[in-house]
Amino acid sequence: MEREADFERRKEAASVDAKQYLAENPQLKQLLNDFVATVLAQRPADIRSFARDYFNRFKSDSQQNPSSASSASTQHGSKP
Repeated sequence: MEREADFERRKEAASVDAKQYLAENPQLKQLLNDFVATVLAQRPADIRSFARDYFNRFKSDSQQNPSSASSASTQHGSKP
């Protein structure tokens, strides 16, 4: 019984922490929404390779131009 209560407390604390993090970082939600929209539009056969290429694009963009990484997340439907 006590283990279940402890688990529930930790679960609630993790949920509160996650919600706070998302509130402080709204770009995360936009980035993931853009990724999912692109996946659904392009329907890649190999989702892992597609995800790797998609998110590596941000790494390359941020190395070339630090401001472009955040703007790249708003380009719906573009290939990485």
